Amino acid sequence: MSEFLSIKDVMSKLKISRGAVLKHIKSGKLLAYRIGRVVRVDPAELRGRRYNRAKTAGHGAGSAGQNEPQNTAVRLAKEHGVSPATIKRDAKFAEDPS
Repeated sequence: MSEFLSIKDVMSKLKISRGAVLKHIKSGKLLAYRIGRVVRVDPAELRGRRYNRAKTAGHGAGSAGQNEPQNTAVRLAKEHGVSPATIKRDAKFAEDPS
């Protein structure tokens, strides 16, 4: 299992501010763990959420069709240094239970 990410790591990966990361955590859009005063995010959760968000964003008018989810998995896999299968597995882990 890989190491958990700090808020700063998440900020750099998502290219958003600290406040935005904390807002995502507070709203439940991003699962985080608090150990004392330290907040950490599971990298699998982050990868899965990014894949699911990209996949659902592509299901509108003018969608690229069946190939887009595969291309998304490949793109994110290269970005995170894992396999496309890992990205898809992370997406199942990060799905909302509702």
